[in-house]
Amino acid sequence: MKINYKVGLDSGRSSGFYYGEVFLMVTKLRTCLLLLGTIICGWSKSVERHARDLKILTKSALNETHAIHKENVHELTISGDTLELQALIRAIENPGIATNQLNYLGCYKEIDGRLMKGSMEVFQRSLTPEKCMSDCRTKDMRYFGLQYGHECFCSMERPSSKQIGDFDECNMKCSGNPRETCGGVGRISVYDSNKPEINHRNYLGCFKEVEGRLMKGAMLNYERSLTRERCMSECRARGMRYFGLQYRHECFCSNDRPSFELIADIMECDMKCSGNPGETCGGYGRLSVYDSKPDHRNYLGCFKDLEGGSRLMQGAMKKFERTLTLEICLSECRSKGFRYFGLQYNHECFCSAERPPSERTADFSECNMRCAGNPGEMCGGVGRISVYDSRS
Repeated sequence: MKINYKVGLDSGRSSGFYYGEVFLMVTKLRTCLLLLGTIICGWSKSVERHARDLKILTKSALNETHAIHKENVHELTISGDTLELQALIRAIENPGIATNQLNYLGCYKEIDGRLMKGSMEVFQRSLTPEKCMSDCRTKDMRYFGLQYGHECFCSMERPSSKQIGDFDECNMKCSGNPRETCGGVGRISVYDSNKPEINHRNYLGCFKEVEGRLMKGAMLNYERSLTRERCMSECRARGMRYFGLQYRHECFCSNDRPSFELIADIMECDMKCSGNPGETCGGYGRLSVYDSKPDHRNYLGCFKDLEGGSRLMQGAMKKFERTLTLEICLSECRSKGFRYFGLQYNHECFCSAERPPSERTADFSECNMRCAGNPGEMCGGVGRISVYDSRS
């Protein structure tokens, strides 16, 4: 897997942006890589060496790192293990959250007595989210929380989202890793040891608000505590299927799915959620929209195009240069009466009434291009198509 980053410079001013997994800040003389809250600056080789020295990335995640320096343009390419890189983005966007696949629910308030009553252990000099998760799993308890930098709590019950507090109130460093946070005074950093309920298949895209409200069912404001989980929970409680997040603290609900004609560039939903900076909550006039009950999609596999440049799926084809997602391609093909849909080159959508022949199946890993409208999804590859059956 390779990820490329380019930044054009203007009058020597620094510039930074997110693309893929890593945040880069580039100045006229230096390349800076933000890792776990630490800005590492220098030419590419010194940045790579510093990252290795700090053991922030494993060797596999930095098995190929190089930079090309041209006038006013710097390019950094990183290739490595996909999971390593996915973990890195979590650390970059939120240094207080563990750099792994932990499912962070938020910073919760303790109001009357203990919030999590299953069990409690103290790790004066060794507490980390991973250690607490391991301890709670051995007790067969799903939820775990960290407090005061060294206390680990377990519970079978998920705390009420009504007790989510301000994200930055969980500000105590973990006794076992000062780069992570373990709650605060009367505040608990709460995790779910199971996989997140919200994932890339729930994400519909970044949508524009053109005239009036896009989602008109309900609107809630969480100035300092909005997370995707909280918005989903609130909308479900009101019997509404779709939820959207905007301006980092606003949650909208609706039973009507937004029109894909209003889809925007994914990068326009760039505001960090007030309750979890590791998540994005819309933007100016833009909503991050999710489906709490995504349609089942039958993934058939990664297929090879026909030799000689002929198309494997010949029913219809449409390009979505900056907005393609699985949902958009599914909707496009269904509207044309086609059962099968395929995605290629990160922005091309193909439709067909016929299922591709199994002898054209390629290795799963060859469909490795991220979708233009949702980097959490894969949209084929070079001469390769990710093919789905729209029927259950």
